[in-house]
Amino acid sequence: MELSVGEHQVWCSNYRAMPMHLDQPINSRLVEEAGIGVLVKRTAEGSLQREEVAKVIRDVVVEKIGEGVRKKALEIRDNMKKNEAAEIDGVVEELLQLCTKRGTNVNF
Repeated sequence: MELSVGEHQVWCSNYRAMPMHLDQPINSRLVEEAGIGVLVKRTAEGSLQREEVAKVIRDVVVEKIGEGVRKKALEIRDNMKKNEAAEIDGVVEELLQLCTKRGTNVNF
């Protein structure tokens, strides 16, 4: 199962980005630019090498070089968790308004 960027940020703390297809290359670059992840570099042919994957994981999770990434990722995760309840309340309110406009009976 793949996690979206938002899901990953709430439940995990940092990224090791290995984009494969669709929106993943763009999301991976955004995550790296935001300072909450590191992009795994590919060979000239576009393939991944296990040594590079291991290096990025080690750098982000263990090494001093990854401290900034870890700190920034934790800050964003904490902010997302704080805002989660308010955002859910907003969605519920919008759904209730839609149901009211359409005359749908809503019971909780």
